[in-house]
Amino acid sequence: MGKNKHKTIPTPKLPEDETIKFSFRCYDESGKFCLSKWEKEDVSKVLKRLKELNRKTYGELHREKTVYHFHPVDWNTTTEKSGYADNYLKDKEPFQIALIGINNQKARMYGAFERNIFYIVWFDFEHLITPSVLKHT
Repeated sequence: MGKNKHKTIPTPKLPEDETIKFSFRCYDESGKFCLSKWEKEDVSKVLKRLKELNRKTYGELHREKTVYHFHPVDWNTTTEKSGYADNYLKDKEPFQIALIGINNQKARMYGAFERNIFYIVWFDFEHLITPSVLKHT
């Protein structure tokens, strides 16, 4: 069991009705975790999923964390030990969110939170960043 299973997700400090906003300010379009490398149908599914997630509050994601695999990222348990290269994210909590219904539930989105903004960095289609025996069988 990875460290993330026991890491406490920060308690929301936002108004209950404040929804999550997505920012592509820190999106890494140059690497292997770029959405442009996905099939058109899967990209369409991601956009639908982002639209659904955009209606949720941090509190809702916090309560439904096991459904969305919504939790902080411990870089030591990943293939990306140095984390995000963008210095803007240095003091922000790295998180992942499952992209439900894409690639047999393997797909993940990685980014960082500040207030109610999720800064999207990577789209991991194969669940490679945080390997899971269950997801690769």
